Amino acid sequence: MQHTPIITEEKLDTHADYAESRGIIPELVLRLICASVQNPNELRIPVRGSVGQQGWDGILVSPVAFEPYVPAGQSFWELGTGANPASKATSDFKKRTGQTSDEEQAASTFVFVTPRSGYRHWNSDS
Repeated sequence: MQHTPIITEEKLDTHADYAESRGIIPELVLRLICASVQNPNELRIPVRGSVGQQGWDGILVSPVAFEPYVPAGQSFWELGTGANPASKATSDFKKRTGQTSDEEQAASTFVFVTPRSGYRHWNSDS
């Protein structure tokens, strides 16, 4: 069965340059999570005008995984639309893990989302 893609990697990458993407990308992520995981125990991802709040960009507690995109259990999400996603991921990871207990870190997954194409590998020590 052939289909026409609704959105492509190139469109996401280009759209990331627009200021409105700071609010739209989280909404896209939220909708994808909701379509992938039924009945999460907890789900909070501020969208549109609500982005920019203090703390994690998203928190999800899911009884099931939707591999490889949504982990089971507790996950903390950070989103970045900027031109240097590796730097943003590293900065967010260091800042947030410094604010999170060792026990909670051990029981959680860190997820970083960017619409930037070409971003494939990340090292938290970078």
